[in-house]
Amino acid sequence: MKRGALTILIVLLMLGFGHAQSFTGSYYNAPLNLVLEEVSSQCNVKMAYDFDLVAKFTVTAKLHKVTLSEALQVAFENTPLTFIEINGVFVIKPDPGKLQVLTIAPAPLPPKYKVMGLVREKLSGETLPYASISLSGTQNGVAANSDGYFSIITQQADSLLLSISYLGYLPAQLTVSPANQRGLLVVELDRQVEVFDAVMIAAPRSDVMQVESEPSRIRLNSARITELPSLSELDITAPIQLLPGIDGTTESMAGLSIRKSGPDENLVLYDGFTVYKIDHFFGAFSSFNAKAIKDVQVFKGGYDATYGGRASGVVEITGKSGSMNKTSVDVGMDLLSTDVTIETPVGKRASFIISGRRSFTDKIQSSLYESLLKSTRADLSSYTKVPAYVSNETSDPSFYYYDLNTKLTINLSSSDVVSMSGYKGRDKLTFFDSGAKYSIDENSDWGSSGMSLRWARQWSSSFSQTLVFGGSRYNLFYQHLDSLRKRKPLTLFQNDTIQKQFILDSRINDVSLTLSNSLNLNENNSLDFGFSVNSVKTDFSESSLHQVNQNVIIDTTRIVANDSRVLSVYAQNTYSNGILKLFKTGIRVNRHSLTNKTYFEPRVQIAIAASSILQLKASAGRYHQFINRIPMVSATDYRSVWAVSDGARFPVVISDHYIAGFSLKPYSSMSIDVEGYSKFTDGLAAIYNSYRRTATNKITLNRSFYKYSSTVLGLDVMLKQNFGRYQLWLAYTLSKASNESKTINGSDSYPAYDDQLHELKIFGVAKVRRWNFSLAWIYGSGKPWDAPTFTNSTVLSPSYSKNSERLPAYQRLDLAIGYAYNIGKVDCKVGMNIVNVLDISNILGRPYQIKDDAYEQVLQGISPLEFSDINGMGRLNTLYFNFSF
Repeated sequence: MKRGALTILIVLLMLGFGHAQSFTGSYYNAPLNLVLEEVSSQCNVKMAYDFDLVAKFTVTAKLHKVTLSEALQVAFENTPLTFIEINGVFVIKPDPGKLQVLTIAPAPLPPKYKVMGLVREKLSGETLPYASISLSGTQNGVAANSDGYFSIITQQADSLLLSISYLGYLPAQLTVSPANQRGLLVVELDRQVEVFDAVMIAAPRSDVMQVESEPSRIRLNSARITELPSLSELDITAPIQLLPGIDGTTESMAGLSIRKSGPDENLVLYDGFTVYKIDHFFGAFSSFNAKAIKDVQVFKGGYDATYGGRASGVVEITGKSGSMNKTSVDVGMDLLSTDVTIETPVGKRASFIISGRRSFTDKIQSSLYESLLKSTRADLSSYTKVPAYVSNETSDPSFYYYDLNTKLTINLSSSDVVSMSGYKGRDKLTFFDSGAKYSIDENSDWGSSGMSLRWARQWSSSFSQTLVFGGSRYNLFYQHLDSLRKRKPLTLFQNDTIQKQFILDSRINDVSLTLSNSLNLNENNSLDFGFSVNSVKTDFSESSLHQVNQNVIIDTTRIVANDSRVLSVYAQNTYSNGILKLFKTGIRVNRHSLTNKTYFEPRVQIAIAASSILQLKASAGRYHQFINRIPMVSATDYRSVWAVSDGARFPVVISDHYIAGFSLKPYSSMSIDVEGYSKFTDGLAAIYNSYRRTATNKITLNRSFYKYSSTVLGLDVMLKQNFGRYQLWLAYTLSKASNESKTINGSDSYPAYDDQLHELKIFGVAKVRRWNFSLAWIYGSGKPWDAPTFTNSTVLSPSYSKNSERLPAYQRLDLAIGYAYNIGKVDCKVGMNIVNVLDISNILGRPYQIKDDAYEQVLQGISPLEFSDINGMGRLNTLYFNFSF
């Protein structure tokens, strides 16, 4: 019997006898014939109906344990059909009383099909977060989530060509049939490598970094960023400082200055928890081990509503999960430390990774260690510069550092992933030296630790959910005491006894709970929403003493403690269709306990494909910050404290970002990215030093907190050019950063400390057979420094203008050379990094302190302050070895 005839087609769906007790099903615009098939199957009955007649109608309903009769009544509710039972067969036929419905029934909507997939690495089984999936022949595409899952909603029933790509991996294409796709589609990508034993593959090299379609978002290739020059081959922050808009002339990884904002204004996330200290060796290199990291993304500003709590940028780091297929070991060593990384599967559904690094600098002091300590702590060597008539034996400082990363990942099912991550990094310095007329005692201990428990669930092809519990700690203890007997000027036998003491103890406890939801509404629309609760407790104490012959110049003690909670909710919609690659609108709402106020953060991002080679982009948003870092000693990054915003002494920071630019790809081998930006920030806090001459022959230091605002205007340009398997990058920033305060500089604006008109970075990577070469040249115009001038009464001179002087321009050339080879099944690598190849002398800062004989100097009309230059690194050479099997 032909389909479409007016006769009744009898479909025997179940051969059993008897009716099931109930029916359950959920439908959205489902064809009626498919609903009847499921009813027939669940209820174990026979049905007869005209296929062409029934297929014209759709059903939208949610049924739970209803009777057969009730299910059919709901199914036929908006149709001109009814049913009768004849000898156990349910016959579907037109209802004469409803025929008028047939003439006005709307045409059924085309069915929608869903494809759900997972992107992972072929060799290890590691999932690849935020992988890109595009639909060939269209302008549309999707991105995988942080666990590598993606879903596509389409009306195309037959073949669909997907292109999958991930930075550092060979792209893949595959054809799927959405109508027939069942279960999870697993896509495995091969890592992009060039050398296998003695065979060289002449394929283009993967990029070191990649500009994303979202404004100010850049992804780093975790497998290749270690090829760039740095003091440690495991460093991930040195390559970040080569990006435009990120200061590369500070020589400090203690924090990243993104678009002329302080390092504390950046949110650093590691597997969902906040890290407050990200460096080793007084900021010389990163405390993150690149061998334990899978993905690094940098947001220079204008980021979406899923991130909050900071006023400038975001660095999101995803740790490796460990190999699901085999156990592997990686061992490395350089002139400062050794490291070991072990990855192993745990059963069939879990994996584990542990990666540790520990310096041996407290046991063996290499030439690199001595040079680096002299550069980063030049003040230690100056302490031992006692008068020539004093004999002494100088002891070496004892210093070491370590970091540890662990992660356990359990795949409970194809839709559930649970992971537990841990991190700890610590630095410790002890130094004691004494002689006949001096003594020095310093004890410093600082570091961060954190952990997270994360559960990710893909409820369906259109809805996913992630729950993260994270906690982190930061501690800093710095104690310095020194005493010196120094001959008085113009005397032979009289001495001054000078004593200095500075003690700083700072702690942070950070606990957070975050629930994130993602819902794909249709093929062009998705909705993200969620909430977070963040509790931050800070406490610090500071004690400072400076006296000469029992005459106190400085004597202060401060203790501050605060506990705050921030409740945040967010929602955002992402739309893309055709040339509109991205239109994301969202809002984040924060409730802060200490100020008892609500803070709204509207945000928007847009990207338009103006042509096949040109994409326009823009973003705007408001951002709030509820914790700030306050430096206690001038020009030092690690001697500082964190303070929670209380709305009084420490205000809530408010920052507005405005960004616009374009990405241009005139040739397949060249890309250009340009962004202009403005950033207005209010509620910043700092310390202001003032000096007062007393009636008891003293000069006292008064330190107070003051509030200020900042304005940053800038232009970032990034150009990439491929020459076969060689890459050249150019990063340029033109910017102006100024501050303004009612209590500083007569309320006039003044240059910010990190104001720098020009910064240019040129770097390239090349591969010649088994050799890797990379070069980086950094230039920055002079930054401001403050030179207060006084009258003889220690009152600031009327001609004084804050930060009116400029340091000399900064220049540095770095070089890295690596060689890879194999010994059997062991992959080996040896290399050398040279920082500041030309040994250029750079001045990073020019801080001041009060003189020991300040009172006498003031009486003579001389400034009571003495300035000292902080010099940058000289030429530093480091070697490293690495073995993996």
